[in-house]
Amino acid sequence: MGPLKNLLEQANSLSILLLLLSSIIYYFHLRKEKRRRKLTLFEMTMYIVTMVAYSLFAITTFILFLDRM
Repeated sequence: MGPLKNLLEQANSLSILLLLLSSIIYYFHLRKEKRRRKLTLFEMTMYIVTMVAYSLFAITTFILFLDRM
């Protein structure tokens, strides 16, 4: 069960990294579009959700980092 658990944890970490990378790219795309034109309701919602998600991710990661010290 050990090697399988390790493989699953690595796959989970990779999926988190890919999701984070793709959301960053999408955020920058929306920011660029916001400068060119008014965003649709869906785009504005996604823009706000990604900003909140980045903030929560950064804050919780920092708190967890401090907890390990």
